[in-house]
Amino acid sequence: MSVLSLMRCMNSQNNITLESKDLITVLISLGANLPSRFGTPIQTLSAAITNIANFANGKLLTSSFYQTEAVDCAPETPDFINAVVAVQLPKLITATELLGFLQELEKEFGRANDDAKNSPRKLDLDVLYFGDQLVTSRELEIPHPRAAERRFVIEPLTEIAPNLVLPGQSVSVQALLESLPIYPKVTKLH
Repeated sequence: MSVLSLMRCMNSQNNITLESKDLITVLISLGANLPSRFGTPIQTLSAAITNIANFANGKLLTSSFYQTEAVDCAPETPDFINAVVAVQLPKLITATELLGFLQELEKEFGRANDDAKNSPRKLDLDVLYFGDQLVTSRELEIPHPRAAERRFVIEPLTEIAPNLVLPGQSVSVQALLESLPIYPKVTKLH
């Protein structure tokens, strides 16, 4: 099944099962605003989603793609394309192992190790949620420390898990979205 077929099959307002006996749900945000060897930022995100689905050995739930104005970036920086995916992983996989996989995926897609803050990216992957776990280490913080402040994260997340309350928050992602400013502009792509 192609990634587009998989996305159409899984993309809905379904309630996601956050945890089961053997599986944990993980939410990952994706972003890109530079072409990679896989093509345009949209093609890059589609290829990254395929890789994440393969890592998860199964289906995933993905948001639509969203175009986000580049903010606090150099002039002429192209807009970003963003999405969020939910995957279920075996509980044997740790957050650190997932981070390692995502960092290797970013490198494979051409991301440099020295990306400065708010610089253009071929691929940017962030772990937003790893079950109900709070993770704080030098390498990784879950939930992502600024996720609740970023419309380009919360809007696609609301599409797939509107009732989710991220660890450390007291309201659902839908309520977070309603409290966020409209700027920077985030537009759902069709």
